[in-house]
Amino acid sequence: MIIRDIIFSTDIDKYIEFIPIFQISTCPENFPKREEMFAHHPYFLDYEVANIESKKGLTSYCISNKSKYEDFKESKIPDFISQQHHNIETKNEILYLINALTDSYFFYYGFNEYSSRRSWTISLSKIGELHYSQEGYLPPVYENKLDKLTPKQNYEHFDPPMLRLTQKDNLTFKIIRLNDLLKLYYSFNKNKLKEEYLNACIVFSKSLKLENYDLSASYVFMVSAIESLISIEFRNEETKNCSSCSQQMYKVSKKFKDFIDKYGYKIGNEVKNDFYSLRSNMVHSGKLFSISYQRKLFIENQKDIETTINNANELNRYKLFKDLTKACFRTFLFDNFKS
Repeated sequence: MIIRDIIFSTDIDKYIEFIPIFQISTCPENFPKREEMFAHHPYFLDYEVANIESKKGLTSYCISNKSKYEDFKESKIPDFISQQHHNIETKNEILYLINALTDSYFFYYGFNEYSSRRSWTISLSKIGELHYSQEGYLPPVYENKLDKLTPKQNYEHFDPPMLRLTQKDNLTFKIIRLNDLLKLYYSFNKNKLKEEYLNACIVFSKSLKLENYDLSASYVFMVSAIESLISIEFRNEETKNCSSCSQQMYKVSKKFKDFIDKYGYKIGNEVKNDFYSLRSNMVHSGKLFSISYQRKLFIENQKDIETTINNANELNRYKLFKDLTKACFRTFLFDNFKS
């Protein structure tokens, strides 16, 4: 069964396909669209889902009392609820992967983590008119179930290549594309590695969502996404205890830098130390990016000019680390899912 949902991105005119699993394409011209360059643009996400029927689950009929195990009974879950839950899980998996493996960020309104927000807003078409409104999107009527996924002829594929260096007798580069990575992921049998990798993608996708609210919080989640991959890399490593205090020795900073060298690209130790110390200062000392403190940037005195320059430098460091993180996600998938 093929489901069609509407998702959003700040990107314009992207087309991504991995048939027969999913397609992402821009909505038709008759769909409401924002004219601003950095606004949210609607896309169709067409994706295949399994037909879920007769699923059972445990329910309790003693909500007001302390339930005992024998109070729980297994009963049939309504098919439409089971199907909706499965559809959302399938859609989320696609978006988490695309967000981690490409330079785009896709999301949708509603449903828990992507819940719509209520706030005071000003209509751009009628400046000065204030409304209390909620995020959302009311599209024209459209077909939400399709028979099959068909490649579109008039779209330019969004499939930027990733170069992978192979060190053998000679230096060679292997061109890896998004479809290559998705094929490795979807053809891989479900096991612990696939589950843990998707969890890391979820953390990274949340960091992209936080980017719209606070760069410091986004950066912390981004480092955590790398650390999620590191935990997979060293899951079978034998832990060592400190001789003086008997506590486990993790060598967190060294693992972080070695991981970047292996799956990202070679950068100097000073830069790697800076990337990790930024996160440590935020988490342990509360020292955020200066832009998070909302300083008076509109007053042009010497101090504020210095702050403006510092903010620009921090934003550049953030973008560099985001590019590095995406490179790590791509290379980690390619190297670990090939078997």
